[in-house]
Amino acid sequence: MRAASFVTLLVALLSACPGRVRSRCARTCAKEAACAEELRVEHDRSECVEACNTLDRDPSLRPAVDQHVNCVERAGDCRALLECE
Repeated sequence: MRAASFVTLLVALLSACPGRVRSRCARTCAKEAACAEELRVEHDRSECVEACNTLDRDPSLRPAVDQHVNCVERAGDCRALLECE
C-alpha cells in the first residue's frame, strides 16, 4: 500500500522532464509495472512515469527520486522492489 501511494505521488509530481530523466523514469516505472503484474498489484505505468518526471524537475524533490530509482535498481526481487520508497 505504501509503494502504491508513493508511486501515485511520484506520478502526480513528475511530468514533462528532459529526455534523460524521462528515460530513467520510464525504466523505473517499467520495472515496477512488471513486478506489479507478477504480484497482481495495481500499478499505472503511464501515471508513474508522469509523476516521476514531475518530481524529478523539482530540485528539492530530485533527491527522493534518485533514492527511489536507486532502490528499484538494487532490488533483488519484486517484493523488495515494491517496498522501495
